[in-house]
Amino acid sequence: MTQPAIHYVLAQDLPQLYARQPDLLLVDVREPEAFKHYHLPDSQCIPLSKVESGDLDASLNDSMRPILLICAKGGRAHTAADILRDRIPNPLTVLLGGLLACIHADLPLDGHLH
Repeated sequence: MTQPAIHYVLAQDLPQLYARQPDLLLVDVREPEAFKHYHLPDSQCIPLSKVESGDLDASLNDSMRPILLICAKGGRAHTAADILRDRIPNPLTVLLGGLLACIHADLPLDGHLH
């Protein structure tokens, strides 16, 4: 299987990405405790530890939906993309700067950001 390219998106460009890819699957690779505090609306939590172990959610294995990988600052999301590109054929995009960039771009988040 040829490795798919990893794409990158800036936080301020997320609305345009959502418009171009309405079936985009938002995957937050932080741990559940961090996810509970704040996350992008409609995202699901699949921790990097599960990605690394190969314990992938069925939604990642059973579709060709494009995936946006999210973390706090972008590092874990990039690591997850490197791992997933060897395991699944889905188009992968990493959120540059992570949720911190979303906060700075004043994008809406769910949860309880303190």
